[in-house]
Amino acid sequence: MTDRDPFIDLIDGWRYRFLAGEFVFVGEGPAPPLVTLQRLLCDATARLNRWGGWSKDPVPVARHTLLVCAFTLARAEGLGWPEEQIDAVVREAAAHDLHEPLGLGDVLSPVLRWLRAECDRPLDELIGKGETAVRRLFGVPLPTPELHRVVKLADHDAAAVERGYACNDAPEWLGPRVALARHAIGQHSMSDGVLGLRLWKVATGGAAAMHRETDTGFVQDWLLRRLGFGTPESRARLVELTGVPS
Repeated sequence: MTDRDPFIDLIDGWRYRFLAGEFVFVGEGPAPPLVTLQRLLCDATARLNRWGGWSKDPVPVARHTLLVCAFTLARAEGLGWPEEQIDAVVREAAAHDLHEPLGLGDVLSPVLRWLRAECDRPLDELIGKGETAVRRLFGVPLPTPELHRVVKLADHDAAAVERGYACNDAPEWLGPRVALARHAIGQHSMSDGVLGLRLWKVATGGAAAMHRETDTGFVQDWLLRRLGFGTPESRARLVELTGVPS
């Protein structure tokens, strides 16, 4: 490795060149299909925790992302979007944090805001290159402003749920989402050990895969079921509980 071409050795022969923003295979033999790398990246998010490790229950990035996808689905349904648009926004939600295992991790928001104020160019360049590499890997195009807005709302919804179930609190800085955090207190993630696989299915399968995660009769996720993501009607009530309309 040189200073002009720094990289991170991942696993199973894969390498990420973070200034170039590209994945390369340097292992022995022919490169495996890219679906192998997709799975490895999703599995990495299942081992990377949020909240700087300070939550009472671990919150893997994959757990967070599945919550974001669930709220994204709920908000898109509430807006009456056609299935094609819902599929696109769910894929965007699934990919939105997949760059985090590529060096910076899940930086705490107050720290990230300070870094952006003090040294925004190198920080945003590294994040941007990681996001671009992920979009190429999964075939996710840049979102429209409307898709980006809905995923960002869902991102904040998921954070409120995490404060409730994983941190056992509902701080006032959540604003109108305090009620959502309180709704989640006392719930548990009870991960089935395959968060990475399930995230990969949503990242590649879009809205249809997310419906299999949430809809009554299929829901396999204890937390999503207990929060009330099982039907379009109950998902709509959760969006109302956020206090932040779509």
